Amino acid sequence: MDLTFTLTRAPVSPSTAQTAAVVLGAALCIATVTDLRRRRIPNWVTFSAAAAGLALHAMGGGLSGFLSSLAGFLIWFGGGFAFWALSGGQGIGAGDVKMAMACGALLGAWPTLYVFFLSNLAQVVYLFLRWIVNGTLVANVRGVGRWLVSLLTPGTAVVHFQPVGMGDKTPHAPFMLVGALVTLYLSREGMLP
Repeated sequence: MDLTFTLTRAPVSPSTAQTAAVVLGAALCIATVTDLRRRRIPNWVTFSAAAAGLALHAMGGGLSGFLSSLAGFLIWFGGGFAFWALSGGQGIGAGDVKMAMACGALLGAWPTLYVFFLSNLAQVVYLFLRWIVNGTLVANVRGVGRWLVSLLTPGTAVVHFQPVGMGDKTPHAPFMLVGALVTLYLSREGMLP
């Protein structure tokens, strides 16, 4: 199971990959509980997981493994915080960004892209189902449309999407857990490059 694929393409031993997957699973389970309860992912969870990823890959792959893990961490640091800053902190929390950074340190940049994509896909499916059940689908689709138009039209101010009928922020950690589990399963089955 070769999960780490970053700029350095460091090889990963099966035991290192399995340990990294277990550490990520534990971190995401804790993050899910705290995100559901308090809508926060504590720094001790994200930074401990990231440090564990760096250490695991350094022990299992030497300097090459460490650099690969560091590259995954830094790529998701840059991309995540750029998105967070450009969106004004709307739509993604800093804890979610830090969890993606930890995922990058544990799995590598490329598998983290799958985790991120699948977690967002799962959250969109959940939101659409929630909007259908609440009867707010049409109003929310219009709001998303206004946001997309403002985002894609040069020279206009971005209109942040505010969901109708949802007073709370939907926690993302549970969806990251789903995305990670699906990514690990697809990787184990040889369905991911």
